[in-house]
Amino acid sequence: MPVDQKADLRLMLEAELDDGGKKEHARAAMVGPDVAYYIAQPDAVRLSPPVVTGLKPAAPFQVSASIPVLPPANAKVEVVAVVAKKLRVTPSVASPLAAGVWARMLQTHTSLGFAAPRLYAMYGSTAGTETTMVPPTRPYGGFHDILVGANGAYSALPGYDYVTGLGSFDVGQTNALIGQ
Repeated sequence: MPVDQKADLRLMLEAELDDGGKKEHARAAMVGPDVAYYIAQPDAVRLSPPVVTGLKPAAPFQVSASIPVLPPANAKVEVVAVVAKKLRVTPSVASPLAAGVWARMLQTHTSLGFAAPRLYAMYGSTAGTETTMVPPTRPYGGFHDILVGANGAYSALPGYDYVTGLGSFDVGQTNALIGQ
């Protein structure tokens, strides 16, 4: 059973009864107020019969239930650590979109070449007025500069920042400015 998970633990007593030459197999659940429980590693589980909850990892150990005069019913219980789910990191949709926009611009402006020098040069060329959009932005060249926000380590600021970079593309404006 995993840590922090619950399981149904019903200990059964099995016996063969001999009633005057007629043998009968019987099973009885070990439940009720007269049942005494023994847990070999009591710090590994919490037992509220019939529910057992794993508290910490433990190798297989014995859990017994007994009623006076009858033999005990036993079970082996193992508590395992929950395996962490794999973290899958996927790129944001902005990167492939930006690459696609640049590829389309290369079809129109065949002499552009590598994107970074052109985009950074265009970025500082014209600053516009701050918008009242949410979040507030300011047009810079062919970009919408995001002015507010944070990622826990850095905050968005006017101009280039580590949170939003250059901002988002204004494709029409970028296409018009990039060919100049």
